[in-house]
Amino acid sequence: MYKCKIPVLLVVFAVFSGFVQAQEIQRSKGHFSGSLETNWGFYMKDDKLGVKKVEDKVATNTYLTLGYSFKAFRFGLEYDIYEPPMIGFSPEWEGCKLMRGFAEWAGESLELRAGTVYEQFGSGLIFRTYEERALGINNALMGGNIRWRPWDGVTLKVVAGVPQKFQEYAPVRIWEVCCSRKTECCFRWVVPGYCVMTEVMNIM
Repeated sequence: MYKCKIPVLLVVFAVFSGFVQAQEIQRSKGHFSGSLETNWGFYMKDDKLGVKKVEDKVATNTYLTLGYSFKAFRFGLEYDIYEPPMIGFSPEWEGCKLMRGFAEWAGESLELRAGTVYEQFGSGLIFRTYEERALGINNALMGGNIRWRPWDGVTLKVVAGVPQKFQEYAPVRIWEVCCSRKTECCFRWVVPGYCVMTEVMNIM
């Protein structure tokens, strides 16, 4: 089992929060942001319910997120702590790790992103990466993302990366091409390694 220094992280976050407030005065140097979400479970024996043994009396799912933005640039990091995961979550989440981070630049018609990618094609049936902490779901990609809007109503998306699987990354590659207007025509190829997906979306 990993031993995470949760109290130390809480102190660091408190100090960072004060620094963020100080930076609000200096907008020209960018904007810092952060959030801390922590959930705890305390467990004990209960003869009436038939719980004779409790392996872990205390469990936590904690998420520390830090961000910085300056003009057209954005940066972010997320540190996850499952020490151990609360009951109802897969034991494969156990541990503490810096799993996600990104750097992003956004212009008027072009957006570039490297690192953690959350994206959706169409309604999400073809491709969707998202996080739902309450359900223990996070299938983000570690890779890159390009969004280009050459004309009004037309968006080209290119996504490449490796999907997250609990505290590691899955050894799979997915190649996907999707062109949608009134109908959709898609092609997908799954091989070990990394993932490349493209979509052209025209909303008329």
